[in-house]
This record gives sequence, structure tokens and C-alpha cells, in this order.
Amino acid sequence: MHSVLRASRGAMATAAALALYAMPHTARAASAGLGPAEKARVDAAMEHLVQGGVPGVELAVVRDGQVVYAQGYGFADVAARRPIKPDTPMEVGSMTMQFTAAAVLQLVEAGKLSLDDKLGKYIPEYILGRDITLRQLLKLEGGVPDYFWQDEVGGRIFTQKPSFDRVLNLFEDHKLEFTPGTRWAFNNSEYFLLGQVIQRVSGQTWESYVRRNVFARAGMTHTTTMAHEAGLRDFAVGYWRMHGAVGKAPKTHDLWGLATFDVVSTVGDMAKWTAALQAGKIVDRDHVALMMNPAPLDNGEATPLRTGVTFNNTAIENHRMVWNDGGTLGFIGINAIFPDEGLQLIVLSNANLTIIYPSPLLSAAFFALHPEAEAVRFGPAPGEDTAVTAKIRSGLLAIRAGAIGPDQATDSLRASVNDLKPLLDQSGDIDRLVFKGQKASDGGDELRLPGAVRARRFPVQGGDRRCRQDRRYWCHAVGRATAARRLLLSPRLREDRTWRTATGSTVGSRAMAASARSARGSTSSRSSGSWRGRSSGPGRR
Repeated sequence: MHSVLRASRGAMATAAALALYAMPHTARAASAGLGPAEKARVDAAMEHLVQGGVPGVELAVVRDGQVVYAQGYGFADVAARRPIKPDTPMEVGSMTMQFTAAAVLQLVEAGKLSLDDKLGKYIPEYILGRDITLRQLLKLEGGVPDYFWQDEVGGRIFTQKPSFDRVLNLFEDHKLEFTPGTRWAFNNSEYFLLGQVIQRVSGQTWESYVRRNVFARAGMTHTTTMAHEAGLRDFAVGYWRMHGAVGKAPKTHDLWGLATFDVVSTVGDMAKWTAALQAGKIVDRDHVALMMNPAPLDNGEATPLRTGVTFNNTAIENHRMVWNDGGTLGFIGINAIFPDEGLQLIVLSNANLTIIYPSPLLSAAFFALHPEAEAVRFGPAPGEDTAVTAKIRSGLLAIRAGAIGPDQATDSLRASVNDLKPLLDQSGDIDRLVFKGQKASDGGDELRLPGAVRARRFPVQGGDRRCRQDRRYWCHAVGRATAARRLLLSPRLREDRTWRTATGSTVGSRAMAASARSARGSTSSRSSGSWRGRSSGPGRR
């Protein structure tokens, strides 16, 4: 349900290109397990997340292709107090797309289709999409509207078994959102279409094909699909938060997620999958490079996350990372390779709580293994104005305590308060603010709570030139509820003594000070169990 894509081609898909992202084995001794200090830091970081409101986390640490540590934290079922284990099955969301992409590439290798084939060759009934190439679908560059976000879906995803025609009807008459190949945009529809291509070309159901040709080849004996969850004895309960209440996430019929978010797996099996893929056991090495290496759009422009087919290429504090993540209504997960370290981290959680995203779970584990990188991220920058920092803190506490509500805010801030409060509830106590310098605004300000939310960009009011030239004051807020939680805010002290929030809104200093006084007594109120679930559903990054 969430994920990213993009592909490379031709000469780029070479063994040399693949080597760039393969786990390096040279110049390193045989892989060893975690040392006592590393294990203690990892355990503490994961337990911190659980204490902060995440019901359960499952982690695997892989070094040089070998799982050296696997552990579960928290509960697979909170009510029953059933603990998470390293082999607890969970939905992996849009990481399902990796398996669909591999299946398409296998059919290419078998000579049964070409990536340059037009979709109309296989699904002629989708008239508006007939000229999109399979390559563009693999790269999520087709511009197809996402069926999951169509108004007509409503509650049907929970109550009705879909057919291909029923899903196609949700978007087939909607015009393409952009010219294929000119943009990247995550959506479920394009991989749903690829799943149908696999079925029509192979003569098998999508599930049957990937079981035999992907899962079996990788030795993934604990991997299945959502259709079989009821028969899994240890399957985790997924949680979300809807309309302020936390509870079990509703089930969706598995066919809604066909080829897009249908897979259920474990961290151990996801490690087996990655090892088999990189070893060339699933697809040819040229196609492994196609999946993992960054490639531009058809028009030559780079994608935001330097995406390959299902894998993204970014970094954490200059540590290169090749990764893919996913989520469903009640689950999230991420599979990340750090090629320069010979390290892979796989994290799954049974909580899709709107502000709990996969990347902060990953960051907590990575920083536990690389404390020097955490020190860089949370190290202060010179030039702090302590008065501004104090005003930020007071304002955040006031909003979290409800002392500043939408009715007390300016027009531009009203919606922001509703967004900020659950983020601050999730962060627990703000133990410290770390100044990170001033940066030029580019029309939007950024709010980030690692351990709770990944980067979110809000438009500054109007996004006009004056706002784009504004300066932002960035801080990291480290909350007691999580190990690696930070807050990048963009407040600014103006001549009229107003506080500029992360959304570019303002609050008068007198109102801020008064509300801060009433909030001071609430600084120790942590949001136990305050998990906020992604009410939006699958496919969202």
C-alpha cells in the first residue's frame, strides 16, 4: 500500500551497476553477531518505541547476507498480551510490489512479454491506458489514477469481494493524471494492472505464480497472502486509529490488494528474499540492477527518491541506503540495505497509526548500531537564539495540552493545530530541543517527528515569493517516549512578537504565553497507547 518505484534500462543494467548496491563481502571478516553493547542499544531503541505507543515491532539485523539478530518487541495481540516473535507473520503492504516486479521480469526473460509492450496488448479494455508501456507501469510513471482513493471505493473495501472489472471500473473513465514517463507517483492501480498482465500471460493466478516462481525460489516458507491470514495461528493483530479511537484495523478482502499489498511475511523471510534476489536466483542480474539502481524518468529528470523498480536510493547521515517500504490499514514495514556497511535492516510493525511511519522505526534501529550517525543528526548547530527555542517549546506544549485550539488560532493556523496536536501527543515529553540552524524556505516548512512521523511538508500560506525567501529556525525535539524522535520546526520571531509554526501560520505572543502557562503542568503526560492510525488506507507514502 505504500511504496516507491522507478526503473533503469539497457547498458545501465550491468553487473558493474549491480555491484554498486550488492552487499560487499570483500575486505570484511565473516559476519558476526551483534556484540553485547550493540544488542543492548538495539533492544533499548525498539523497547522505547513500544513504550511510546507502538504495539509491536519485529526486527532482523543482517550482515553480509546473514541474519545475525532477530527479535520481537511488544505484542502481536495487545488484549491477549501475546508477544511479538521474530517469526510473527505480518502484512508487508507495498513491499508486495517487489514480488510483482520480479514476476514481470521473469516473464520478460522467458520471452513472453517485453517491457516496451503497450498495456493495450494485454488489457485492451482499459482504453485510456492502452499506450502506457509495461516499463512505465513498473516504474510507477504511467499516470494511472489510484483506484484506492476514488470516492466510489468507500467502505466496499471492507465488505465486498472485488473482481478485476469492478476495480477497473473505479478508474478506467478517469483521464491520466500526467503524460506517462514524465512524472513518478505512487499508486496501487499500476501494479494491480501488472498483476492482471501476469495472470493473462502465465495462465495462473497472481498468487499461484509468485508462490511457485518467487517465494519457493527464495525459500520463503513463512510467506503467504492476506487470503490465508485466518489460518495463521501466530498472525499479528493490526491496529489503527480512526476518529480518535484506537483499535483493531478492519480487514480488507485480499483481492483489493492483488499484486500491490497482498503479501504476509516475516523479517526472516524478507531477508531470504533479498539474499536470493541479489544472488540472481529470482531474476537475471541485469534485472536485479534494474530493480535496485536509480534511473531517471523517460524525460531524463530524476525521481524524488532516486527510485528503481520498487527500490529507492537515499541516505541516512551519508550512509547510502537502498530501501523499500510498505503499509496496510494495520501494518507497516521497511526493508533497507546499507551497501557500504554490508548491513540490512528489516522492520515490521502491527501499527499503522498515521504518524507512525516505517522510516523512523528504521532510523531507531540504525542509530542504535551507528551512534556516531545519531550524534551527527542531533548535534547542535551554532547561532541558537535561546528565546526563540523557549518560545517554540512553550507553543508546542500549549498545543499539545489543548490550550491553543482552532478557535483561538488565526485562520491560517486552525487546520494546523489539528495536525500538530496528535503529532505532539505521540512524541511524549519533549526533553530537549536541539537547534539545527536556519535554512531558506522554498515555499513550504517541514515538521518531522522521527519515531512518529517521517518528513511532512506543509505549504506556507500562498507559497508566494516572500514566503519562499523567509528563514526557518530548525530544532530537533527529543521525546522521552522514543529514542530518536525529533522535531524540525520553522518558527520565527517577528517584530510583532508572533510565533511562526511549521505550517507558516502565526500565533500572537500574548496568547502563546498564556496558554503555555496552563500547559506547563502537563509536560509529563505521555500518550500511553496514543496510536494514531492512518485512516487513509493502503498505498500512501
